[in-house]
Amino acid sequence: AVCYHNMGQIKQALRDYSIVLLLNDANTSRTHKVPVNRGLAYYEIGDYNNALVDFKLAVKDRPQDAFLYYTLGVCYDKNHQQKEALEALAKAMQHKKHFTECIVARGNVYMSLNTERGFTYSKRDFGRALVLDPTNSTAHTNLGLALQSFGKMNEAWKQMTAAIKIDPSYHQAFEARSVVNLQMGNTFGAFTDINTAVQIHPSSNNLTNRG
Repeated sequence: AVCYHNMGQIKQALRDYSIVLLLNDANTSRTHKVPVNRGLAYYEIGDYNNALVDFKLAVKDRPQDAFLYYTLGVCYDKNHQQKEALEALAKAMQHKKHFTECIVARGNVYMSLNTERGFTYSKRDFGRALVLDPTNSTAHTNLGLALQSFGKMNEAWKQMTAAIKIDPSYHQAFEARSVVNLQMGNTFGAFTDINTAVQIHPSSNNLTNRG
């Protein structure tokens, strides 16, 4: 199953992970990892409902595992269950206080609420993440997006530029900055940034945005 998973053959991986769970071999020390691996496989193909089932099973077996609560929270967010996502991420941080990725994830959930309060809380979380890890390009970019929502374009541009300086291959920062440039009336800067994003990651979304 792990080999199939690593090769990107998710259907075959899911089949074999399921066989292991059906066998339920109590003598196998790695059996407890199977729900996590199968959940990640479901997550990769966008089947968040089944992924949630597996992550909940894994959390039940390992209730002190911060990473599992973090993964569960991210999956809830993908499934548009923001309340449950915030609860899971809060539990993750109970078990691991300075969990930078989790703080960024919670900021993303708050931002997805699309409310003034949510943007305020997201800005707080991204700022806190940057105190813990000033080189976190995701936190810089997302803080920029939160600032953009408040109309603070210059500050947003600075955060996205900081993300690009840290990781010049982080196409999301170029995408975000292109929008800010456009809103600031810098058409050339916007076109340059979206062109760079396309070169790094030639997705249909980036091509559409360039058009």
